[in-house]
Amino acid sequence: MLNYLSLNLKVRSTVAGLLVFESLADALRAGFQIYDRIQDGYLVRTRTPTGWAMAIVNCK
Repeated sequence: MLNYLSLNLKVRSTVAGLLVFESLADALRAGFQIYDRIQDGYLVRTRTPTGWAMAIVNCK
């Protein structure tokens, strides 16, 4: 499994297994792609061997 913290990305927190990025650029650098627009930012996802990993980008 990819350790996103080792990429020196600004990950605000993990909420119930969900990563919360501080910027869209960090999420894209971590290999995520934009999935949907939400009220405070974006929902992003990346493919894993077992399915999809989801994360939130908080743009506030």
